[in-house]
Amino acid sequence: MRSRVQKEQANFDSGLRFLELAENICRDHEATEEAETILGDVWHTIGAIANEINEPDRCLHYTQMVVDVKLRSANSTGIRDRNLAVAFNQHAIGLLMVGKLTEAEAEVREALAIMEKVVGDDKELMSGYVLNLGYSLWLQGRLEESRTTLEEGLLIRKKKFGINDKESYRSVTLLYCDSYIVADRVLTRTGAYLAALGNVYLAKGELAKAETLHCRAQTQYESTWGKWHHRTGDLHHMMARYEIRKQNWAEAELVTPSSALDFLGARLLTPVAAGNYCLRRC
Repeated sequence: MRSRVQKEQANFDSGLRFLELAENICRDHEATEEAETILGDVWHTIGAIANEINEPDRCLHYTQMVVDVKLRSANSTGIRDRNLAVAFNQHAIGLLMVGKLTEAEAEVREALAIMEKVVGDDKELMSGYVLNLGYSLWLQGRLEESRTTLEEGLLIRKKKFGINDKESYRSVTLLYCDSYIVADRVLTRTGAYLAALGNVYLAKGELAKAETLHCRAQTQYESTWGKWHHRTGDLHHMMARYEIRKQNWAEAELVTPSSALDFLGARLLTPVAAGNYCLRRC
């Protein structure tokens, strides 16, 4: 639990220390179903942190181990439940990070197929899976498919929470799925949807729409994560790029992610953001 709190607060080094301690304790004890369940939870969180700090190989390694654990359970019980969907969805992120785009799409769709049978009428509970599908389509250059996927997912959130809701990344709900605890972000997606849609419109060359969406995403992150979070810093960098295109140098200086970099370190932002920040300081 402590490691999850540390992760959500972006205290990644501290969170990893707790997770590595938990992993070692589990490995030192007799292999039991309970120990494997705890290990699966630990590996899931390590993989999620690896995604946050841009460590693709580590993310893929740990998320693959979680998939293996959940597949063994599914094969043993004959039940393909939410735990397996969570594992597929998280592993897809690792696959995206190493460029295995079609494999990632297949895993997200597998997770969505499971969740369709689990969530009932509340389709917003699938929003994290739909978001990852949109990302996978965007990275494959399938921009129209990505756009419609993301806009449909955002519309579902809008109907449930309203426009520009402040639910995103405000809290983490711990769900007990059978014996496996997962941090379910059913209320954490609007800012990420807006950012993803901005990326799609940027790739389509529709800069005005892209800038509007990225600006909304930045505002939404600031109202939920706060100005010091690295996710907010990524959006600051994106907004600076728009000002640079317009040669508004003073405005670009105002929105560059110096605060996020100073607070969290350059590794937490995209390599481009960190590189541009360093060049600006030279």
